Amino acid sequence: MSGEYELSAKCGTAWDNNPPNNTVEFNAESNDRVLLEDDAIEIFRRRSADRIKTYDLIGDLSAIPNRPWSGMSTDLRSAHRLARLLRPSLIRPTAIKFGSRTAKGYYRRSFERALQRRSVCRQQLDRP
Repeated sequence: MSGEYELSAKCGTAWDNNPPNNTVEFNAESNDRVLLEDDAIEIFRRRSADRIKTYDLIGDLSAIPNRPWSGMSTDLRSAHRLARLLRPSLIRPTAIKFGSRTAKGYYRRSFERALQRRSVCRQQLDRP
């Protein structure tokens, strides 16, 4: 593991009062996961939204060139893939009200918390 991605070894279970079995492990997929989280946060910012439907998020992610998710289709298989990619970061889709309808989606705060956890752990890794 490299530098900033050794986070689970240093921080693991200390994040967000989660039970010990909810450790966040970083491996070869970590670079993609971090990039995905950052791209999603940028999409929330661009939309000025605090929540987004899963398929809208997938559509916006798939439009970003030169990413592993570029061109991802907005189907159930992609929704499951997105959920699997984000699960280690403790980001999960949930039923959310959008106007008078309910759909699966993500809250911006979930991504921001993941970013905050990474930041806290980087600080811990940087300590002598």
